[in-house]
Parts: sequence; structure tokens; C-alpha cells
Amino acid sequence: MKRIFFLDDSGPPFGHMVLALGGYLGGFDGNFLWNRIGAEYSSNVPVWSLRLLPALAGALSVPMAYQIVLELHFSHCAAMGAALLMLIENALITQSRLMLLESVLIFFNLLAVLSYLKFFNCQKHSPFSLSWWFWLTLTGVACSCAVGIKYMGVFTYVLVLGVAAVHAWHLIGDQTLSNVGADVQCCMRAACMVQMRMSQGVCVFCHLLARAVALLVI
Repeated sequence: MKRIFFLDDSGPPFGHMVLALGGYLGGFDGNFLWNRIGAEYSSNVPVWSLRLLPALAGALSVPMAYQIVLELHFSHCAAMGAALLMLIENALITQSRLMLLESVLIFFNLLAVLSYLKFFNCQKHSPFSLSWWFWLTLTGVACSCAVGIKYMGVFTYVLVLGVAAVHAWHLIGDQTLSNVGADVQCCMRAACMVQMRMSQGVCVFCHLLARAVALLVI
């Protein structure tokens, strides 16, 4: 925001870019020193907009937990119980109120799991349909965002890849599918879940590199 390039080795840059988006939408110019916990915010800090995205991510995590349990073919009562546990979780409530990345990370972790479950259920009924492509693509995007926010997102990414690998193994052994059909499905899954993660990482770092070069030229 202050057009100063710096390298932060505390984690991937995408999470900080998400928080910066909230500040940008609120008109924040970056003129505030975040060097002391508990310091009083100046009038130029749009606290509401900076806290908006983490709060929104934390709020949306509750219905996603409900949907995940339903996609696992449990009852509505079980899904309601899971959503209620998410709703009253003190850590999630606290993290969602502050300018932290944890609630955003949880949101994309849940979105990745939910998207893959939706995709897997579409696979049973209508493979290569519009919804099939949508949920598969969203799985790759959500996994990429989770890893791009914090390195802890790698665990969810590995989980989804592991489940997808098991399903792909069963797909290869499916006698009702031709060899070409099984190969195409496996390639599409690899492209959306692996290639998309690599592409997102390259795009983020290319953007940062372009900004750094532009600032050096100026």
C-alpha cells in the first residue's frame, strides 16, 4: 500500500494479500506502525474493513461444516451438531473477530474438503458435467489458497490429494470404464489439483516480482 517492497519470510504472501485487500477496500494508506500489541489505532486505520474478511470467513465456516457432514451422507441432525460445535468454538470466534489469518485458512480448508466431496458425488451420477468441472476446479483453487495463506494448509492439501489418489486407483480398476476414459479422468484431476496449485504460486510470486521491479525502476 505504501509502494514499499519487502520480503516476509513468516509465511506465504497470499494471506497477507487477503488482509491487504480488506484494507484497500476501506481506503487504508498503510501509514500505521504495527509494532506494539494493544496500541490504539489511529483515525486512518479502517478497522471494520480490515476485520471484515476474517469475520466473513469465520461465519461461512459454520454452514460449510454442515454441508461437509451432509456430503458424507450423515443425517441432518449430525450435520447440525457439527455446525453447532463450529458455531460455539471459542477459538474460531476470537480469531474471526481479529485481523488474523486463521479463520481465512480454516475457511479455505473446509472449502477444499467440501468441493472435493461435491465433486466425488457428481462423479457417481454425471461425470464431465458442468457441476463436475466446477467442483473439481474449485477444489484446486481452494487447496491453492489454503497453502498460499499458511504452510499449515499443506496438510489439508495432502489429505485431499491422498483421498483423490485412492479414488483414482479405484477408477483405474473400474471395468465399466475404458482405458482412455480412466486416463482422461485421472489427468483432469491431476491438472486441477496439482497444476493449478503450481500456477497460483507462480502467479502470486510473479506479481510480487513485477511490483518489485516496477518500484526499482521508479
